[in-house]
This record gives sequence, C-alpha cells and structure tokens, in this order.
Amino acid sequence: MMTSAVEPGGPSRQADRIIAGVDGSTASIEALRWALDESAITGATVEAVYVYSIPGEGAWLLDERHPTLSPTREALVRSAIRELDRAVSRALGDPRPIALTTRVVPHVSPAAALSALSDHAALLVIGADHGGSLARLIGTTTTEVLARASCPVVVVGDDSLTVHATTQPTHPSR
Repeated sequence: MMTSAVEPGGPSRQADRIIAGVDGSTASIEALRWALDESAITGATVEAVYVYSIPGEGAWLLDERHPTLSPTREALVRSAIRELDRAVSRALGDPRPIALTTRVVPHVSPAAALSALSDHAALLVIGADHGGSLARLIGTTTTEVLARASCPVVVVGDDSLTVHATTQPTHPSR
C-alpha cells in the first residue's frame, strides 16, 4: 500500500469519497472499519488519514542543541506512515480493499486538518474513545470536528456499537 504525505486541502468535494480519521486508537480503527462497511454499500472510496504533529519553533531550537531530541521532518513523515500502516493492518489485515487509500497530513491540530479535508468529502468518519468522564466520552478533537466539518460526520465509539452522525454540516461550506 502506498501512503502519501500531503498538505490538507486538495480537489473539490467528491461525492464518492469518505475520509476516515485514524490515530491508532481502538475507536479510530472501528471508525475505519465502519467507513469501509459504508463504502461497500455506497461504492465510495475511503481515504484513511493520519494527522501528525508539526513541532513548534521551540522544538527546532532544541534540535540545534540536542539533535537526537527533535526529529527531522522526514523522520516525522516516516513515523506517521508507519503508524498509519500499523493501524490499517490492525483494522483490516491483508489484503487491503482496493477502495482504500491512505495519507498522512502534517498539521498542528488533527481537528483542523480533518475539518479542512471535510471540504472535499461526502462523509467524515472519526472515532471517540469512551471513558469515565464526559470529556473522554467525546474528546476535544471530536467536539472541534463536529463544530467545524463541512460535510456530515459519523462518530464511532471504541466498542464499535455506538455510532452518532450529524446529518448536516454545522456550518456552510466555504
């Protein structure tokens, strides 16, 4: 499987494209499985997206004094691709469906990156780990994506039984 590393954004909205946010968590793996099940029904393609953090300026200053403490951009990309490939393998095993593509995206905020990608998708699917508190139940990334996405969003729980969807984007497309 070929994974690409690109900036958020891209082509205009695609009615046959489902974006699945993947971070390696149990909930994100269940979300990817849900997205692929949906694609089997609708014929849409699924793009599994892993957002990796871009270090702030302080990290690059640290790099000059202690090169082993701050990874290079290439190392960050390689690490993100490995994490995404591991998560996809955990979710699906091999062989992988033809309707699945993968991509890693550099960004300071996973929610902002996924929201930007929602401009070019028919559906955005993300996972939400359940925990003992309301904050863990929904999570800040999930809350922000629900507030900012420009396409319908499906939130899949880590037990794969809980699915919540918005039927309309919470704000108009840009």
